[in-house]
Amino acid sequence: MYSASHDEVTSLINAFSNLSKADWRKTTRWGVKASELRVLLLIKERTDQGEPKTTVSELSKMLQVTSPTVTQIVNGLIKSGYIQRSAHPQDRRSSEITLTDTGVGLAEKAMKDIRATFGGLVDHLGKEQSEQLVRLLNQAYAYLRRGNTER
Repeated sequence: MYSASHDEVTSLINAFSNLSKADWRKTTRWGVKASELRVLLLIKERTDQGEPKTTVSELSKMLQVTSPTVTQIVNGLIKSGYIQRSAHPQDRRSSEITLTDTGVGLAEKAMKDIRATFGGLVDHLGKEQSEQLVRLLNQAYAYLRRGNTER
C-alpha cells in the first residue's frame, strides 16, 4: 500500500480547499443559496423528464438529506416565488411541489451558465484530461463517502 507524504497530503487538501472557493460555487450569481439551486435544478430535471410534480420526501431521497432540511429549503423557495406547493391528490399528508414560471426561468438560466462554465473547463483541459478528472473526482467521492480513514 502506498503511503502519501506530508507534502502530497497538503497539496490535496489545498486543491480541495481551492475548489470550495471557486466562482462556480458562489450562490450570489443567481440570488439563491447553493442548496436552493440544487432543489430548483432537480425539480427542473424531473419536469424535463415528464414528472413536473414532486414531494419533499422524493426530493429528500434524491438529495440524500433529511425531509426537514428539504422542507426548510422548499419554504424559502416558495417565499421567493420559485416553486409552489399544492395538495397531493391521493395523500392528504403530503403536498406536491412544482416550479413556477419564475423558477423555470431561473433554473434554465442557471443551467445555461453552469454548462457554459464547465464547457469552458472541458475546452481548457481537453477531452482526455476532462475524462481523467471525472474519473478521479468520482473515485475521490466514493472514497470520502465511505468515510475511509485507512492510514
